[in-house]
Amino acid sequence: MPPAGVTASSRFGSAGCVGLGEVALPRGKTALAREHAARGLDQATRTGSRKNLLKAWRLTGEIATRERRWDEAEAALRQALGFAEAIANPPQLWKTHAALARLHEDRGQTDAARDARTRARAVVERVGATLVHPDLR
Repeated sequence: MPPAGVTASSRFGSAGCVGLGEVALPRGKTALAREHAARGLDQATRTGSRKNLLKAWRLTGEIATRERRWDEAEAALRQALGFAEAIANPPQLWKTHAALARLHEDRGQTDAARDARTRARAVVERVGATLVHPDLR
């Protein structure tokens, strides 16, 4: 048993915190996911890790989407997208576009959702086009 005041997410770095939040969210534990996202965002801010900042912002946006806090979700996902574009990390880029697509879909913004899905798909297809081994295409 951990010492008093030590939570599971306090023993992990920012990526671990976000990972715990990503596990909690689909299980309906939004408060726990929000706690992990906030801790991950705080840790990533202190270390300056853009990749972990984008993961924490995306999780924050996904939580807000789940809770139908549309403006907060869009702002967080736009933050994540800015980091994803800045570091040009294809997996993080397509995942963030996909999260934006879910937000727009939930809001009933079908054109914006379709555009975000198209951007996500384009990232995956660009990566696929560069793969040499046919089994990976």
